[in-house]
Amino acid sequence: MNFYRNNKYYIILFAVFSLLVYIEYSKPKAIDWSLSYSSEDKIPYGAYILRHELKATFPEKQIIDNKESYFQFFRKNNEKTSILFITNEFKPNKIDLDHILKHVEKGNSIFVAADYFSKSFSDSLGFENEMDFNLLGNDSTLEMNFTNKNLSKQAYLYKKAFSNVIFSDLDSSNTTILGTNQKGTNFVKINYGKGTVYVHLNPMAFSNYNMFVNSNFEYPFKALSYLPYDKIIWDEYYKPSNSLYSKTTPIYFILETESLRYAWYVLILGLILFLLFEGKRRQRIIPVINPPRNSSLEFIETVGKLYYHKASHKDLAEKKFKYFAEFLRSNYFLTADKFSTEHYMRIAEKTGVNKVTIENIFNYFRAISQKASISEAELFSLSNEIEKFYKKCR
Repeated sequence: MNFYRNNKYYIILFAVFSLLVYIEYSKPKAIDWSLSYSSEDKIPYGAYILRHELKATFPEKQIIDNKESYFQFFRKNNEKTSILFITNEFKPNKIDLDHILKHVEKGNSIFVAADYFSKSFSDSLGFENEMDFNLLGNDSTLEMNFTNKNLSKQAYLYKKAFSNVIFSDLDSSNTTILGTNQKGTNFVKINYGKGTVYVHLNPMAFSNYNMFVNSNFEYPFKALSYLPYDKIIWDEYYKPSNSLYSKTTPIYFILETESLRYAWYVLILGLILFLLFEGKRRQRIIPVINPPRNSSLEFIETVGKLYYHKASHKDLAEKKFKYFAEFLRSNYFLTADKFSTEHYMRIAEKTGVNKVTIENIFNYFRAISQKASISEAELFSLSNEIEKFYKKCR
């Protein structure tokens, strides 16, 4: 009871939270009406049905998906192909458009179903399109059909889900009308170089909604039957659903914009010229200055030789002992002016050198200091004991 009384509010809160999660999870999901035209989307305006039925409808054709820019695609593919674009806005960047039109010019074909087009694309093919505002009402119905008698067995009706766009101007010298609605032309074939461009102004006709709900299953495949080659490239790059084409690198963005592209070329050229003409050394070579040498050891050797040649053995012995005494004072804070066993023991304890060596140093020096001159052997005896001390001290 105490546990329930102390935690009842937490239990109630947890129960309410769990109920809300269950309600949110179990309620039906809202339909996504966004434009996609992607082969991976089963939403109304996706193109899942069309993409997966293409192989069954055209078994003789090879269908390949493309998810990269056409600047990259055409670097690896140079076969006779038809490219299928279905999107709301067909506005390829300049680099991609140049490669696509060159592909068509060589004798290939593309099929573009879209509402709007980039000006560079429409100008290159000589057409203009506009929206028909008379077909904007919810009760409006669009009737589409083909001009080819073999295909126009019936009118295809589209209610609500259709694109109310028609061609307002066409270049009749290279254009063939393939399809119309009750307001005008919406499907044409345009000759470009050795190839062909098919332009359709109702991409919604190729969506899941119109193929399934409106039962216009035949229309998209009749339209696509115009594609001449056995290899069809299904475009997944220029789609509104994922906007892959907007996820380009900074350098790609620079190259696709004319002004930035020329600025980039000027920058690269300027860097090359700078490296060629300004990259050489302009300052004279700085001479190498060697640091001063430590000549203390040479000085000591010179002084030692001077004393040795002058036979000043006693003077040299006294200087060596003075240096030994200074070493004891600066490193161990000991003096060298006492000649006693207790003092020798103290030095031995602090330096770690045995007492015999220390006693020999002091005894040799005391004997030397009482003589007017000493032999070379006596100098060596004192010097050897001091050197032995330096090697063993800690």
